[in-house]
Amino acid sequence: MTTFDELVAIDCGVLDDAANLGAALNAEQWATPTACAGWSVADMVAHLIDIEQVLLGDPRPDHEPDWATLPWVDRDLSRFTELGVDARRGRAQADVVAELRETTERRMAQLESGPHELDTLVPGFFGKQTPLGRQLSRRILDSWVHLQDMRNALGVDEGWDSVAARVVRGQLIDGAEHAWTNLEKGPLDAVCIVLSDIGESISLGESPEITTITMTWPDFFARTCGRVSPDDPAWRDRVRIDGNRELAAHLLSAIAVTP
Repeated sequence: MTTFDELVAIDCGVLDDAANLGAALNAEQWATPTACAGWSVADMVAHLIDIEQVLLGDPRPDHEPDWATLPWVDRDLSRFTELGVDARRGRAQADVVAELRETTERRMAQLESGPHELDTLVPGFFGKQTPLGRQLSRRILDSWVHLQDMRNALGVDEGWDSVAARVVRGQLIDGAEHAWTNLEKGPLDAVCIVLSDIGESISLGESPEITTITMTWPDFFARTCGRVSPDDPAWRDRVRIDGNRELAAHLLSAIAVTP
């Protein structure tokens, strides 16, 4: 069981890593597009700032985006997240990185001064109460996924074996298990997802005939986080399926746990 102190340290470490990466970039790298439609590396940093400030209770930016120029904004949630990102577009890189550092410092102080029991209900988004442990775990997931988005866009292949990565991977596995539970399937269907580069297996269902899906941990990340389509040819070329290919295709289409 991960403790409050451990979760806070992991959360802070991810935000610090994002700030350090952002500070080290040149202007071209700062503007590099990421796998999230419409968002650059700079936008990822802006998003991290915005969500942490929402949890701090800061007022949202007094800003109205030109929605007609943002075709990737197609739902209420994306309108909510886009506001804080668009408000920071065009600001100096150093100022945005400094704001992330300052926001992280305030957020960590807020957490330290509040309850430390992980089952304590705390304010979440849109007025919804959520257990503190779940909120911290979900923040690590969101922040680390966006940190990896930055790294992937920049060609920086690291972070996959970090403590934060393990916290996130556990949540992505939970998401895959939830998708399997809700999948239309036969009573004897079973799948084993093998993450070949780290020697981890995810068993779904019980049957003497098991369909095996083999991929790397980064490719599992890309699909479960919705960063790649299940029909993407380059991604599918790296994924091996042994057994019921139709069942495997249905599962791979269902396992994205982020919008």
